[in-house]
Amino acid sequence: KVESDFKAMIRRVLGEFEEEGKKRNIHIELEGIDAIPSFFYDPLIIEKSTRIILKNAILYGPDGGEVLIRGETKEINTVPHLVFSVADKGIGITEEEKKNIFSRFYRGEEARKISPNGFGLGLFITKHFIERHGGKLWFTSPGRNEGTVFFFSLPLE
Repeated sequence: KVESDFKAMIRRVLGEFEEEGKKRNIHIELEGIDAIPSFFYDPLIIEKSTRIILKNAILYGPDGGEVLIRGETKEINTVPHLVFSVADKGIGITEEEKKNIFSRFYRGEEARKISPNGFGLGLFITKHFIERHGGKLWFTSPGRNEGTVFFFSLPLE
């Protein structure tokens, strides 16, 4: 782990998806990112995790949709944490899919239709990476076609 600038990393990763976002008229909004202090983390692993979550929001979101990227600091069990989230208005996750979403090789039905060549490893790997850093990965989704919000927390100390 090295002291790294999370907000600069987010902007760099977003730049990778800028062309796809413009092509599909997806509005991407950042909220609270500039207030996140630099902290110690493995930049390769956390960048990879962030890239997977952002890619999924763009890939599985509708043309003309929105993606809200949010960062904030919160105390969790008296320890300051970064809480990062990516919200989309895409395909959502059904109750049946929710229990398997972090399983290796698992892909929901709609995800397979949109991107038939995926392997179902992205969220599995991301969960492993985040937990290895002492963090937590979770999501909320009201259901099919109602979007999803993925969150992760990382300790800032």
